[in-house]
Amino acid sequence: MKKITGYYTPRQLDAKLDEICLAKHEVVRRQVVRKDKPIPVRTAKATTPKPAFNGHCLVSLFDNQKLKVCTLDHTTNYRGQLLCFASAKHKQQFDAEPRKYWPAMDGVCSVSLIDQKKPVTGKAIWGAIYHDQLWFFADKASRNKFADSPTTYIPRIK
Repeated sequence: MKKITGYYTPRQLDAKLDEICLAKHEVVRRQVVRKDKPIPVRTAKATTPKPAFNGHCLVSLFDNQKLKVCTLDHTTNYRGQLLCFASAKHKQQFDAEPRKYWPAMDGVCSVSLIDQKKPVTGKAIWGAIYHDQLWFFADKASRNKFADSPTTYIPRIK
């Protein structure tokens, strides 16, 4: 460790600190990183946003009642969510009528919200179609409760 004594102007002090710090190390974002080690770079995988609804295609689910996990080949952003589709055709269908395919309550399980007063994101695997709308539920028991008494779990618009 080297001691600095005496008065230095800000410019002189910066130069002196650079001389000391950069002799063996490089300062990056308040972390000392050795010059011989590469600075970590975020990979594309780490920066890629996670698709909504666990990557399930809403169009396949609604139109064909098929649960398809998709790749990032066909995507769109809707309501701040990244959505994946099984094909370019599915993406076109969604883009033409997004409200038709978008799940009720933005995918929140209405049973959990009403019974437990807690918003829980529903899962596509426990999805159901009721009155031409896609509904997602937290689990099988919630879906069954909804099926037994749907009007109890449909939010009332005031």
